[in-house]
Amino acid sequence: MLQNRDLGPGRYDPEYGGFSAKATEERADGPGWARQYEVARMAALPHLLHKEQWQQKKMLVIFCFLFYAPLVISGLPPVSSI
Repeated sequence: MLQNRDLGPGRYDPEYGGFSAKATEERADGPGWARQYEVARMAALPHLLHKEQWQQKKMLVIFCFLFYAPLVISGLPPVSSI
């Protein structure tokens, strides 16, 4: 059996991969999908130092949506400030 195989489509390193019970168990160990989901959720939250700016931007987006959406739906032209 060759110990050094080229990696590519249809090829693998026999020392790394495989479907033996030991190899599968080693890959299955770890934090899993729950930890990955939690990390992704926490990454989407603003940093504590930028939370105030994030909340202001969120409120501005909500205000613009609530103010301009009825105008667009009714067909009225948007208000322009000159």
